[in-house]
Amino acid sequence: MTPRLSAIGLLIMLVMVACDKNEQPTSGGRAYEVLVTGSDYQAVGAVMVLLRSIQAEALPQREAAFDVSSIVADELSQGTRYSRNLVIVTTDSVMLPQTRVVAGSDVFAHPQTVVSVMAPSYGRLMADLPRLRQQLIDELTRGEMNHAIKNLRQHHDDRASQLVDSLFGCRLWVPEDLRKAAMGQDFLWMTDNGATSMQSICVYRVAFDSLLTPRPTLDARWMLDVHDSVMKRNLPTESGDSPSSLQGEERPYMELVRQTVTFRHQSGGASPAIVGGRGLWQMVGTEMGGPFVSLWRQVGDSVLGVTAFVYAPGKSKRNLMRRLEASLYTLKLDN
Repeated sequence: MTPRLSAIGLLIMLVMVACDKNEQPTSGGRAYEVLVTGSDYQAVGAVMVLLRSIQAEALPQREAAFDVSSIVADELSQGTRYSRNLVIVTTDSVMLPQTRVVAGSDVFAHPQTVVSVMAPSYGRLMADLPRLRQQLIDELTRGEMNHAIKNLRQHHDDRASQLVDSLFGCRLWVPEDLRKAAMGQDFLWMTDNGATSMQSICVYRVAFDSLLTPRPTLDARWMLDVHDSVMKRNLPTESGDSPSSLQGEERPYMELVRQTVTFRHQSGGASPAIVGGRGLWQMVGTEMGGPFVSLWRQVGDSVLGVTAFVYAPGKSKRNLMRRLEASLYTLKLDN
């Protein structure tokens, strides 16, 4: 039976335990593609317009956070319910006393995120959409990140992950195509070394007592200076040399563009401090640049840093960066 777009039915589907993934059909669509559907065409249109207005964070050019399409329907067709990211909009003044958002994973297919937006009326939905905006972003992005992490569990480069473990005592699931590696002192650079674009992950460790201004805890702005110092000393150039091995004033080196950087702070009880940041980087002395995302974690008397960055002139960078970001979230200490 084709599922109807009823409020009660949606709640049951979203809170029920999903079937065995092996028994579910494969969802259709690419990463960050979103289909908005429902029987109230005004409400569907409002949610679609909102999602289309959202821009991906910290990229050098404007890119939509999601690729959004819509279809107005009273029921979910077999093709519609297998969409990778499905947003179902329902308005019902009898069954829905207030506006709410409920999300579920792998409801009809796998991988899949289903988000139900339920409101008493179109007018109430329009009034509440501004406060629901971030929740919609978070649910859809979290779903894609979780799918990417699950995929990395099955499809990561074992040799690269073993190298990270042997050098830094931590687990990191590195994408399979980042096969080229270069090492320095407490530094590892992994890249796909693409001909027209490049994806990279760098892992490094810095002891507090090796720094001019040691800090007992992480400081976000201070970590930018530590990052740039490490990259300037270790990151290979196009010729394969590290900047510190080159002579003269015009040696290229990587630095983060301070005014573009935003931070996320995470801490919990006795857990070591973790600082996350994203923004833009540039290669001083060249025209290279692009987006980056970093995690810095205090490990005893040192800082463990992991940075992912992309160089892809003239190309979309959203999905490239988000896949690398998912890799960073697999970071786990061995202890």
